[in-house]
Amino acid sequence: MKLLKFLLTVLGCLGVLGMGIKKGDGELPTSKHPYQEFVSRVGQFPYTASEAKKQSIVTNYGRLVPGLAREQELQILGEPDIETLLYTKYARTRAKGFLGWSWTYFLFKLEPSGENLRQDKTVHVFFDTQGCLQWVVPRNIEGLEEMGSPSPQM
Repeated sequence: MKLLKFLLTVLGCLGVLGMGIKKGDGELPTSKHPYQEFVSRVGQFPYTASEAKKQSIVTNYGRLVPGLAREQELQILGEPDIETLLYTKYARTRAKGFLGWSWTYFLFKLEPSGENLRQDKTVHVFFDTQGCLQWVVPRNIEGLEEMGSPSPQM
């Protein structure tokens, strides 16, 4: 039963990811760092971030705290590799369903499609609709721990 609840939660979370904006939805933010742009910029995979970028993210990670504004987080970790706009799939319009932003920093990415949960080294940073940091999830990076939590809307 616990496994079923976990799987339903994961599947529900996967349904909230939005990758763009449809015209006619009103004044909504746009992604400054779309995923396809990252793939084009990298060119070849596996991708490994520069030593300077890796060191900066690992060293400055401890300065992140829930409640920081996106601009403050940007000063701490720098520009994200990708920015994803988050939506609930249950709203009638994207404007009503906007949940916030997700920024992803890749230290290592095995391949351009999907996320390799065992090998990719990433930091995912989630912001609410007001641009306040809610949750930070590092994956496969020694010494970094998850902080904050998903917002109640997510």
